[in-house]
Amino acid sequence: MLFDATVIADGLLGLPSARTGVYRYTKCLLQSMAAVGHEFPFEQLIPFLPCAERPNRLALSAELLEIQSPQSVDFCGPYLPQVFVNTILALFGKRITCGIERGIQFVVLWQQLNRLLLSARTDCIYFTPHALTPALSRFRRLKRVICIHDLIPVLFPEYCHDWSIKFYSELRLQLPDVDGIICVSEATRDDLLRWFPALSSKPIAVIPHAADACFSYKTNPNDTSILMELGLSRHSYILSVGTLEPRKNLGTLLVAYSKLVVRLGGAAPRLVLCGAASGCDLALQDQIQNLQLEGKILFTGFVSDEFLSTLYRYAICFVFPSLYEGFGLPVLEAISSGTPVLSSNHPALVEVLGEAALTFDPIDSNQLSMELERLITDKELQQHQRLLGIDRAKQFSWQSSARRTIDFARSLRCLAP
Repeated sequence: MLFDATVIADGLLGLPSARTGVYRYTKCLLQSMAAVGHEFPFEQLIPFLPCAERPNRLALSAELLEIQSPQSVDFCGPYLPQVFVNTILALFGKRITCGIERGIQFVVLWQQLNRLLLSARTDCIYFTPHALTPALSRFRRLKRVICIHDLIPVLFPEYCHDWSIKFYSELRLQLPDVDGIICVSEATRDDLLRWFPALSSKPIAVIPHAADACFSYKTNPNDTSILMELGLSRHSYILSVGTLEPRKNLGTLLVAYSKLVVRLGGAAPRLVLCGAASGCDLALQDQIQNLQLEGKILFTGFVSDEFLSTLYRYAICFVFPSLYEGFGLPVLEAISSGTPVLSSNHPALVEVLGEAALTFDPIDSNQLSMELERLITDKELQQHQRLLGIDRAKQFSWQSSARRTIDFARSLRCLAP
């Protein structure tokens, strides 16, 4: 199986705040597929970059060293000697140098793919966790499988950048040629088929995400120091995690929280908003001022997994008012951490949580406020939801998702003539 690792390489070279969502999915899935590889002795896992610059390729090569599996192979082609690269850079600049490197890489990749396909008894699989490489469609014995995470640019274009809207427009032209589709939830599959009904004839598998092992109810020796660094104490705050963007519906959460503060006064816990900033954070600051919530709200910005796991573990509860999710990884991370969850009743979130969370209408601030008060003031309810959540989280694992991904890919093969 050829595993397109472009997302990992790009994430490794980007800002830490970019290492969310699809990046986390891709890295965890690749690691888990390598870990369960011994269960599929006739499968070869080949992470590769169809087209990338030298820094991306070097970053991926370094990352692959952490995956303890002989099945993981660098399939990126040769590097040009650094002396030659420096000479070309001096003469023609970075753009032409990168073009030469990519051209050589693609020729080598093309040759290696042809050699691989000629030697294989069955069709080979090209799996991409995000974007298809059009040039690979020329290989007839290369079965193409793509993972669809959500349809946000289709359903909520007003919340998206132009580039993401364009990406989905191009994807719609490519999807008829894929051999199989993986969706991360039944809700995402339903959204996909409403957007593109003709795909109903394609093999589609629903294979969920999982939470990283660091998100656990088990304590970490650094928990106390992390909380102190953030100015927090154990079980003294309400937590919400997600990028500060309109789709996450934090404005409704702030209104609901302000009503809670009016009722409980000084007894109301602080509200911690954890996530990377976006274009709407200034509007949130204005809303906080208008609601007179200064001093009650803590913005942490993007934090490391170690900090995030501590925040989950010691929150009174986790609240997630999102208007739309393809899966909703933060709610799974929260229940894995033993934290009671109060979630929007969006179908994907209900699908992930089952009966392990309290839910609310994400546009009803009154309902959200009352449910928040009920959860933070009822210790027995907190413990009940905590146990339900921990039990529910056991149904998700990256190794299970890796096995199901490999099995689905294998089912698409046919014997070569």
